[in-house]
Amino acid sequence: MTVITRRKLMRALATGFGASAVGIPAQSSSTSKRVFSIVDTHGHIWILNDPKYPVKPSGRGQLPDYSYTAEALIADMATHGISHAVMSQARYHGKDNSYLIDSIRKYPDKIAGQGLLIGLGLYSPEDPENPARLETLMKEGRLSGLRLSPIYEPQQTWLNSRETFPLWRKAEALRAIFNVFIAPHQLLQLGEMAARFPGVRIVIDHFGMIDIDEPGRKGFETLLSFEKYSNVYCKVHLNDPSKSKEIPFRDMFPFLQRLYERYGPRRLMYAHLCELLIIKEIVPFFTSEDRDWILGRTALTLWKFPRRTRAEMELLPEKWDTLRMCRSNDVGSRPTGETKFRVGPPVIGEALRRFR
Repeated sequence: MTVITRRKLMRALATGFGASAVGIPAQSSSTSKRVFSIVDTHGHIWILNDPKYPVKPSGRGQLPDYSYTAEALIADMATHGISHAVMSQARYHGKDNSYLIDSIRKYPDKIAGQGLLIGLGLYSPEDPENPARLETLMKEGRLSGLRLSPIYEPQQTWLNSRETFPLWRKAEALRAIFNVFIAPHQLLQLGEMAARFPGVRIVIDHFGMIDIDEPGRKGFETLLSFEKYSNVYCKVHLNDPSKSKEIPFRDMFPFLQRLYERYGPRRLMYAHLCELLIIKEIVPFFTSEDRDWILGRTALTLWKFPRRTRAEMELLPEKWDTLRMCRSNDVGSRPTGETKFRVGPPVIGEALRRFR
């Protein structure tokens, strides 16, 4: 079996050579036709050294020494043929979602966002003001919903506590999307909320963090049982549950296939750049139509991206200058000259390691 390093795969992505560049047979032309849209549904943007957007250590590691800005993101999207991106609020900015909100306002046709509101280091899940805060974030900030991360508090049971029901009711009224980063033992709590609030679209991050070595496949059977909830979707992260950590994470293929057979392609979605080639060309049991849904169409049924008019595009000349700069430098200065940031595949890989 060919062992492929993350760096080798990312280099192949960057140069556009595809699966053949890393020694993996690509799918035949009948199954690898060009998809109409690719949506990266799992990323983070942040900015350092800007007093408008304060940052602080999150309690889960130190701050990085670089920014990964909306402009760097869009440059990477252009490089890899990604049409849209859904960004979850970076924990470095905590519950101050202003940088994500301002980025969406600047690039509404490219970026959608999931805010941070409740959980570790944020507002208490039981705070009665949370429903009003969610409404403000969505109506005024143009966010699509929230990212919930009960995995950071594995002994807590706030996910399905009665005190959070008002927040979920408001989310249902607003047609919000909740991305959920969760531990396997917490999935039953999520299932209860999925059944109780069917109007909330729930997207499970990181394949539910299932343990594929655990007897009984800890969490996996519960994840499969969510087939009965039409409001539950799953991102096809493979790298975190994988035990081999050998790209393309073939030890996850049997689990991916079983989930695909239960959920179907219209409730699965591609997550992030380091797995783009795997989903697009390597997974053997996806049809061409499946890839269209998983790589983009499923996400576009949840997140909406307005199109810019020609007049609006003409008002944004600085955007194109920024993108040219991002594409031409591995390390460069923002237009202010203040914050250094890196762009390109190596940084995305590092960002993924920092942000689960």
